[in-house]
Amino acid sequence: MANRYDVYYRVHAQNYGWMNWAKNGENAGTVGKALRLEGIQVVLVKKGLVAPDNSYGGVITNNNFAYIDK
Repeated sequence: MANRYDVYYRVHAQNYGWMNWAKNGENAGTVGKALRLEGIQVVLVKKGLVAPDNSYGGVITNNNFAYIDK
């Protein structure tokens, strides 16, 4: 499956809202901030096709970062 699809995911982090998309094992969310992960959205996309947009499924990304380190 990994040869045919990319796995895109984004998370809703406390105080940040919906983060930007990460894919295929990239970090998503926050670290060292003691914030909750409040939601996750996962999408499979065939290799070579475009990534989901920032309003995919009616959920709008609030910022440009998929991952925020302290």
